[in-house]
Amino acid sequence: MKKTPLKHTQGFTLIEIMVVIVILGVLAALVVPNILGRPDEARVSAAKSDIKAISNALNLYKLDNFNYPQHRPRPAGTGHQTRWLTGSEKLESRRLPT
Repeated sequence: MKKTPLKHTQGFTLIEIMVVIVILGVLAALVVPNILGRPDEARVSAAKSDIKAISNALNLYKLDNFNYPQHRPRPAGTGHQTRWLTGSEKLESRRLPT
């Protein structure tokens, strides 16, 4: 019987694949807890950004109109106009949390 020579195929060995999987597992174990613990911080940061944007918009409104808005237009279907929160003149003295 004639033996046919084995063809050398290129590829990864089982050891190489296992080493890569172990490295990926270690990286995932280090990174995933940090990512999962951050959603609340992201929400707080987004809220701070939104508050800052509203504050800037109100200040720009005051620059154009020389005072803060006193009331808003009545939505369709409502019987009366709703007033803004009283004390809007104190907006300048409030600080945003940092």
